[in-house]
Amino acid sequence: MTILLVTPDEDAGELLSSALERAHREVKWVSTDEEAFAECEKGTPGVLVIDTILQKSIGLIQEVRTRAPWVRAYLVEDSRAPVFRSGLPVLPKPFDVAEVAQLIGREVEAADIDRRRHTLEARTGELVKQQQGLERELEHAERLAALGRIAASMAHEINNPLAVVQSSASYIRDVAERLGDTELEACASDIELAADRISTFVQHVCGFARREQLVLSDDALHNAVEIALRLVRPRAKSRAVTVEVESTMTSPVPHDPPRIAQGLLNLLSNAIDASSGHGGRVTLRQITRDDYVILQVDDTGQGIDPAIAERLFEPFATTKPPGEGTGLGLAITRRIMQDHGGDVRLFPLAAGGTRAELVLPLLNTRAIRVLVIDSDALVQRALATALRAEGFNVSASTNMTEAAAVPGLPPRIVITDARLPEAQGAELVQRIRAIFRGCRILVIAEARSDIPEDADGSLRKPWTRAELVAEVRNLSLNSQSLRPPVPDSEPCNDHSE
Repeated sequence: MTILLVTPDEDAGELLSSALERAHREVKWVSTDEEAFAECEKGTPGVLVIDTILQKSIGLIQEVRTRAPWVRAYLVEDSRAPVFRSGLPVLPKPFDVAEVAQLIGREVEAADIDRRRHTLEARTGELVKQQQGLERELEHAERLAALGRIAASMAHEINNPLAVVQSSASYIRDVAERLGDTELEACASDIELAADRISTFVQHVCGFARREQLVLSDDALHNAVEIALRLVRPRAKSRAVTVEVESTMTSPVPHDPPRIAQGLLNLLSNAIDASSGHGGRVTLRQITRDDYVILQVDDTGQGIDPAIAERLFEPFATTKPPGEGTGLGLAITRRIMQDHGGDVRLFPLAAGGTRAELVLPLLNTRAIRVLVIDSDALVQRALATALRAEGFNVSASTNMTEAAAVPGLPPRIVITDARLPEAQGAELVQRIRAIFRGCRILVIAEARSDIPEDADGSLRKPWTRAELVAEVRNLSLNSQSLRPPVPDSEPCNDHSE
């Protein structure tokens, strides 16, 4: 460790630095405050020895010790000078150079031990935090596992009698209208509202517990948006909130319309609840960038604290009053967007309210390299031709050895027959991953039993061109490298919920 000697006294500096060097200590001698600060910026010394004649000596020690409390410090002081009271050990001039060098040498060793102790304590603190985080994640995973086990039976046991309740409530309302009994009609409406809340809760729980496979469409987002708007309008009407659509988009975006509609519905529902009684307006707009599309939902609510925005995506987290939210809507929406290779984000707006964004990547097939491995030349050609027609960058080979020698960048997706001459099943997948790390593997097989569990996708023979293209698109969108960049949005400010 370095000893930093700071003194303008040439005799003291030269004698002490020479004695320390003879004791095989690394020492740096400077004569001014500015030089001392510059040396400390380069690296933290183990021991500081500073002459009190320098005006900034105490300030330098305080600054160094703030970031490295294990640093030892000594003041060098002329015996004829006024006593410099600082609480730090003092080396009065003239001093015995050999004794001081020996003392400072011991302090270097003590500082090194103290530094190691601080490092270990900090590392231990990090490990404790990691362990606590893992314990929370394990507890959360067990909670979700239990949720998944009860979801199916819960849906059956609740939805069947709930359907009877809803049907009976409708009948009661019709009778009340014929009789002109407004009180009975209001009771029927209350029953329907309560039943709708129960139904929504069941749908959220079951939707979170069950992760459905994407079925991508190349249609515009218009249909998914219309579904979400149609479903949310009754909620907006009941809360006296106006939903405005500023812009629409007709260009195709790879997406699963029902699931995107569900994600957008969750954002719109939250925005309507937040805007109720606070201006009563929700704005929906669609924005197209070069590589991604944004569905943007603005509300006129109280806003959201940036400190809690990320926590709201955790299951069961909600800012709504008890009984008014399941805490699963945003968690489900994030899962839907992650399955699409996109994301969902929340931002406070400068004028008040919150902005929620669904970000969907546009699929650039030309940038996606696909490798086809099949010993049947006709099948190989059919696969390659179908994918090239969709714009994918396709290479083909007949076996593993030939595939490993294909020039150019490694493939993002590898399509292989389940049975190759060199390997099959799980061994085949392992060998492909060993050659092309990070790739996604699509296995084509005669029977389901021939498809390895760790394959990323599968097709059953005989496959159709539409099935092949849809599966490759799914694998492309699930690739982490296709995740869109952070879009331009209003910065977080001090508006809080």
